[in-house]
Amino acid sequence: MKLKRRNCVVFVINLIVFGSMALICGLGSYGDSEQYLTMHIHREPLYPFLLWCIRSVFGNLFEIMTLLIQEVFAAACTSYFVNYMGDTFELPVWGIGVTELFALMPHIMTPLFSVTRLVLTAAVLSEAICLPLFLVFLVEIHKAGINADKRSVGTSFIISLLLSLTRGQMLATIVMWFLVVGFRSLLEKQYKRIVLIVLSVALFFGTRGFLIKSYNYVYNDRFIMNTYGALNTLTNIMYAADREQGETIEDEELRTVFYLLYDDMDEKQYNYKYARGTLDEKVAKLEIDHDNLKFYVLESGFQQYFEKKGITDYIDQNILADEYSTALMKELLPGCLWRWGGNYLMLGIRGLIRNIAVVHPILNIYAIGIFAAALVKMFLDFKADLKSKEAWLLLIALLTVLGVSFSTALTIMCLQRYMVYGFTGFYTACFVVFIKEMNKRKG
Repeated sequence: MKLKRRNCVVFVINLIVFGSMALICGLGSYGDSEQYLTMHIHREPLYPFLLWCIRSVFGNLFEIMTLLIQEVFAAACTSYFVNYMGDTFELPVWGIGVTELFALMPHIMTPLFSVTRLVLTAAVLSEAICLPLFLVFLVEIHKAGINADKRSVGTSFIISLLLSLTRGQMLATIVMWFLVVGFRSLLEKQYKRIVLIVLSVALFFGTRGFLIKSYNYVYNDRFIMNTYGALNTLTNIMYAADREQGETIEDEELRTVFYLLYDDMDEKQYNYKYARGTLDEKVAKLEIDHDNLKFYVLESGFQQYFEKKGITDYIDQNILADEYSTALMKELLPGCLWRWGGNYLMLGIRGLIRNIAVVHPILNIYAIGIFAAALVKMFLDFKADLKSKEAWLLLIALLTVLGVSFSTALTIMCLQRYMVYGFTGFYTACFVVFIKEMNKRKG
């Protein structure tokens, strides 16, 4: 009875917190919101489809109901996470309060430290449902790790699929699922199960591809994957490229397109050559230049080039832009691999820092230091006990930070808004380890 009462209290607290956010902020519209509302070809389908369902059912009450659904969903998912941690690690009341604070911090940090000042759950953005759902994923993947529970293995797999249909960066979760479930199978010497895990990953990508193509067929009249992914990835490669690399491109048309884009980029100084100062300042310039290079050079340049060729359909232009981008990546990357790789590493490290803290000379050292300490502690705990619940939570937390940071850095910059997924799991894992050590000293 006490447990049920506590769970209800946690849920009520979260309803009050997220409800207050809704009342204070209202439903916010941001730069990307229009694409979700119009079911744009660039966006993963789950969140736009949810908005379409709300709009179809509630009509003029769309804004109120969207806000209500998002806030209640966030309250429920956050409560599920906090209560699970409290039960699993037998946390005292004050420990549950600390875990609750860790779960709420991304919703506090983003308005304070992100450029847009957005309130995640009160925005028409996919993060509104992605972050709460990710907390449920953390719970289920932890259960799968410590218990090899078939239900949790299946549930975490399905949630991973839903997350990947909400945001592309959440493809990192299927890698996490593969590593955690695979590691558990190796520990139990269930080698046949590993074959099933590999087949499950293949099923994951096949199902995801079919669902995205089917969605685009219904709403955009094309049985295709979302576009813009290749152009996104090309952006950071172009930033690292030199004009001389055009000489190695054998295809005449592709070489012409490259020079067209490169010269415009060079004129606007969206290139590594114009980065000055410390290494950190150079990477900061890449983060600033990324969107400008992508939107005002690459996207705009492709559009003008295709229009001159008589191709005016927007989706056709997007398909061709991805094809040209893929071809250019293959040609350019070998010649600037080390420079691009260095930028990628630094972007990923800045993402790692933003998962744990904010980018600042002192906090950078703190974030990398505490991450390294958590990594060492995880290995020590696994060495002592392969079934340690704390070690499994640390493993999942570290995989989250690395996966979200470096998967995002592949295609774009690691803004604070994109890095909200690692904080709660990481600090909760560190906290339960602290509680365990404190109890050891008492006992």
